Amino acid sequence: MRPLQKTLDSAALRHNWHTIRARATAKNIFAVVKSRAYGHGLPFVAETLRGLADGFAVVEMADARALRALCIDKPILLMSGPFSTEEVAELASLRLWTAVCNVQQMQWVSALPASADINVFVKVDIGMNRLGIAVDEAKMVLDAITCAPAVKHTALMAHFANADEPAGLQVPLDRLQELRQQVTMLSLGNSAATLLHGDIGDDWARVGIALYGSSPAPTWCHRDSLGLRSVMTLKTKLISIRLVCVGDSVGYGRTWCAAQDTRVGVAACGYGDGYPRAQGLQVAVNGQLVPVLGRVSMELIIIDLTNLPDAAVGDEVVCWGKTPSIDEVATAAGRVSYELFTAAGRG
Repeated sequence: MRPLQKTLDSAALRHNWHTIRARATAKNIFAVVKSRAYGHGLPFVAETLRGLADGFAVVEMADARALRALCIDKPILLMSGPFSTEEVAELASLRLWTAVCNVQQMQWVSALPASADINVFVKVDIGMNRLGIAVDEAKMVLDAITCAPAVKHTALMAHFANADEPAGLQVPLDRLQELRQQVTMLSLGNSAATLLHGDIGDDWARVGIALYGSSPAPTWCHRDSLGLRSVMTLKTKLISIRLVCVGDSVGYGRTWCAAQDTRVGVAACGYGDGYPRAQGLQVAVNGQLVPVLGRVSMELIIIDLTNLPDAAVGDEVVCWGKTPSIDEVATAAGRVSYELFTAAGRG
């Protein structure tokens, strides 16, 4: 069996929740667990945060069903709303809260009987041009949802396009100012808005990436300065060591050639495991950072062991975790931590 391991630290996840809760001004916080809890596994995260999270936020109805099957009795928000009339019928039976992102969803929810008794989060587009009601149509939708027989409370929901920038909130918040008066709840803040921008009046923040130990704005605010810890560690072992002579190359494309005789190691991890196919990366061998050489292969990486003369086959190699952090690996690869987490979580 290949010695690749993805380990998950429940203590780190709980620590991150408490750290976020202490820093956030929002009254309540949804733990966002879409995409298999950002690759960490829905059951693991749900069980770990069972007694901590105020609620959970998902995209797929299957995840809502799975949470209820785990006996999670907290509020569950369907962040993109129902995708069909069949899913609308499940809102009441699963006791879900739902987003409404378009007029069709508004019509579906408005047709539910009073016995459904649900909370609806009307999503307004404030610059993403992805999902959400246009600002100039939002008043009409909010009025219709508020008057719908099945709706207990109406919330205003939005998603910031650039909350990871210091001045990223003011313009979108200004666009929402009048609409805020029509609702009883607000759900605006993602991880970046919640942790980096102070009080925006949220009743229900939606925190995802920060829960898992990654900074929502790594070029602005380092993970450590937020007090977050790695939940996922991707580690493997050295499976081969050899001497590469001056002038010889390693890997596909011969992108790295030895300027001097170099001791290199091969570790069992590659882009097939979610590790980025990029150059300029580092891994930690026995706790010391060393460069990855040449191109990453599907199941292998080649490592410079020049400064580790005692490294041996079987020694531990950390691809990301405490050191290097997921943010450092993602930045070096020109990627984002979300992408690496979810890719690694498919295995």
